[in-house]
Amino acid sequence: MYVRGKTDKGIYAASRKAFYEIDKIGFTDIGHIAFGNSRTSMISMKALADDESQRNKTVIVSDDYTYKKAKEFGLKNVELIDEDMLDDIKNIDFAYISGAGQVDLDRYMLKGGMLKNGADKLYGTSVKLEKELTRKTGRGPFIALIDENNLKSYLGHDNYPLRIEFEPGKDKIVKEFIEHTMHVPKLAKKLAKRKGRGSQFFETKGGMHVFDVPFNGSMYENSLPLLEHELEGFEYIGATGLFALRKPDSVKIVGTEGLRNQNSMLYNDLISDPISEI
Repeated sequence: MYVRGKTDKGIYAASRKAFYEIDKIGFTDIGHIAFGNSRTSMISMKALADDESQRNKTVIVSDDYTYKKAKEFGLKNVELIDEDMLDDIKNIDFAYISGAGQVDLDRYMLKGGMLKNGADKLYGTSVKLEKELTRKTGRGPFIALIDENNLKSYLGHDNYPLRIEFEPGKDKIVKEFIEHTMHVPKLAKKLAKRKGRGSQFFETKGGMHVFDVPFNGSMYENSLPLLEHELEGFEYIGATGLFALRKPDSVKIVGTEGLRNQNSMLYNDLISDPISEI
């Protein structure tokens, strides 16, 4: 069985609840659900496949491994997209469900860092594609499912890095720009270029390299969206793992039995329970 352990079972149960809420509160005509590239997303897809009322929805993924798992789970309608296909889905209403590395009390989020035991070979191969999908959700909700250990008072807690995807061969100029933009002297000396297999550097689906950047989100207070905008506005940076300009509409914290807060709501005019009260 793909779902194993108490945390996995909690994510599975929370996913079933999220699918129900999407339909219950007015998104009944949303026939597409996009998933991120993480184990959390895999478990959510398994929950979708096991739900007779949901399994006919079209699944959108941006990663070969995620596509493979969706098909193994028995999902029939699965679309694997790349950057060239993003315009093809701009007029489609879809929900987006993903895990997260860290989420703070304002629902700002980090993804794509601290992947251990070769997980980069399977998950998180393109934060840029995941981020573009969240920005194209339109009327559908963006839902993050996390374990309570991933909820932090500030992003970057416990040395969780900020992932920055950049153009190969531009290491020096990107380092200088990051140091200048993040206002941390000598930060460039602390950047770690992510390793891949053997002696090779890790490469995203789009051919970008990755810096893992020491990060303390509390330094930026309410300016995290501005930081994301400035970093991603640099010509040699493709994406960062910071989700502040488009943060989740709903963050669901899971325990061993599913959602800790059974009254969580979603999106737009609906009033969400503050994350600090969960």
